[in-house]
Amino acid sequence: IIGSTGKVGKSLISILKDIDVITADRKDGFDLTDTRQVYNILEREADKVLYLAGLTSPQECQRNHPLSLRLNYETPAALADGLHEKLVFTSTDLVFDGTKKDYTELEKPEKNSESVYAHHKRKAEEKVLSTGGTIIRLGLVINGPINYVRNNIGNKIFSWTNKTNKPTSVHDLAKLIEKITSNNYDQKIFHCAIGEELNRYDLNVKIAEHYGLDS
Repeated sequence: IIGSTGKVGKSLISILKDIDVITADRKDGFDLTDTRQVYNILEREADKVLYLAGLTSPQECQRNHPLSLRLNYETPAALADGLHEKLVFTSTDLVFDGTKKDYTELEKPEKNSESVYAHHKRKAEEKVLSTGGTIIRLGLVINGPINYVRNNIGNKIFSWTNKTNKPTSVHDLAKLIEKITSNNYDQKIFHCAIGEELNRYDLNVKIAEHYGLDS
């Protein structure tokens, strides 16, 4: 697992009790910007390699194009060339422009996005698919409402009303990823989102009401 220290990686490792998992992260001395270290991954014996890493803040990607290009496209592209069907690449719902609801796996991402993050993820998807790998697109991943509440008590929260997501708990997402990687599906693109579709404002109101907070 490349990216095991993030919330998705940590949750995934917690459920892979009976599988020998090798991690490649900063804590292991692994540097995604180091080409030599990236190619060393190709020499390891593994049934699957999950690329959960990357520069995941769209705002940071806009500010730092070269780093986004490196982490969100060039590194996974190099891995795709060597790993082929062994590579599982996590992408984003932002490859779509959001002009419609309920995109399916059969629909192609728009190419006119001004988002650097979405552009690099889309390019990586094309490369991974062309070499036989698997794409898992993620939406809004929640690492427990209580953490969200704890971090925002007493603060004003500004929320979108024109953008909707299906908030998915990180634990449910990890179980989906485990299922996808443990089976040899012919399907190569998966949208992983569970639950009710909500805009961010309605989601925040529901969380506040559940915990008895002002909304």
